[in-house]
Amino acid sequence: MAMQEGWLYLYLLNKEEKIKIQKSCSYLHLKGNHRSKKMLTELAKDFGFFDGEAIILPKCFGKKCVTNYLGLSFNTGKALFEKFRREGFLLPPNQESAFRIHRDNL
Repeated sequence: MAMQEGWLYLYLLNKEEKIKIQKSCSYLHLKGNHRSKKMLTELAKDFGFFDGEAIILPKCFGKKCVTNYLGLSFNTGKALFEKFRREGFLLPPNQESAFRIHRDNL
């Protein structure tokens, strides 16, 4: 029985890893702004919490951390986040977080 459980564990682990790889590859097919929006919404779904009209990323996700995650330079990321705020995708930052994603964008 232990041998079967081990194979089942490895199968499920492999399945989970395959899903992660497919998600990463799906980002490569998107254009720059859409890819950044999609990656931010995935971060919000995985680590954020709901607060009224927004999903808030925790404070540990600062501008530098998120721009590194998106693969952008700091200045490019800063300009992109300002563009997202003008479009209404991101709400203005508050004391709790630099990133507040509007709930309608999920």
